Amino acid sequence: RRHLTQELGMCCGGEMSIFIEAVEPKPRLFVFGAGYIGKPLVAMATACGFEVTIVDGRSEWAEPARFPGAAVRCQDPEDAARALDLAPGDYACVVTHDHALDQRLVQILIRRPLRFLGMIGSRAKQRKFVQRLRGHGHSDEEIARLHTPLGLAIGAATPEEIAVSVLAQLIAVRRGVSIEPGWETPLGVGPAGEEVDPAAVETDPAT
Repeated sequence: RRHLTQELGMCCGGEMSIFIEAVEPKPRLFVFGAGYIGKPLVAMATACGFEVTIVDGRSEWAEPARFPGAAVRCQDPEDAARALDLAPGDYACVVTHDHALDQRLVQILIRRPLRFLGMIGSRAKQRKFVQRLRGHGHSDEEIARLHTPLGLAIGAATPEEIAVSVLAQLIAVRRGVSIEPGWETPLGVGPAGEEVDPAAVETDPAT
């Protein structure tokens, strides 16, 4: 609010009020995996203001009719992950049907400029992935960017409940709200949770 004469030197007098509303673009969310968790996650994330792209190489799952309001890419997920023009404000969730595919996608995405990278899975899967990522030359700093198990600990059991927990985590990151980490730091964590020397971890090249 400004007084036209006193503040702006205008002879007409009176006051002027200007209202400014910042309109931000929708955050982009890329969901890899169009299965039982991907479907409700995409629906809820779209309703909550995310611009969602779903990626799956299976045509029977990557069906546009299953994902109203979202962009659907029926494409090999690894090819899509390499080709996507990702930005530092983007979000990515890996929720595919295949652990090996999850790992390959994470290896591609973990060095991309993302605000959030999450992968579905248990703590046992998390620990195995830490060893495998180290074995492929990823630093502990890079590995710590990966959020897994994905979602907040709300006791979710069904695919829809898991999707709610994941979306809650995405919203918290979007709004800058601090939440409890979903997993221990990868520094010094062995496959059974014991303390180990990261340099001493051996990796089976076949796994």
